Amino acid sequence: MKRAIFVLIGLTVGMAVLMFSGSAATDEGGIIAAYLCGDANGDDHIDIADFDYLIQYVFQGGPAPRPWAAGDVNCDGKVNAGDIFYLGQYLSRGGPAPCANCVSIPGLPPILDELE
Repeated sequence: MKRAIFVLIGLTVGMAVLMFSGSAATDEGGIIAAYLCGDANGDDHIDIADFDYLIQYVFQGGPAPRPWAAGDVNCDGKVNAGDIFYLGQYLSRGGPAPCANCVSIPGLPPILDELE
């Protein structure tokens, strides 16, 4: 009975995190972190700075997106040149929004494009 209550509380907290941010991931410390998919630099906006941040990470050994999943904009489980291309298409040519093709959990809101 106690275990069921703790699981229910955990699910409720997890859903609240997802509803607030649109997405969640586990960072290096194992902590669930809310994030905006495509916001690689963590400034709560998806813009050219995120594009540059991913270029720095992928090609020049810059810092990884935090959480790392924020940089996986095409949802292939990797942060690589494909994500840079995908984000560039979104920013410059009106391509699909970051994580538009990701699997979502029924009943949860879609991934947010930007935080207002």
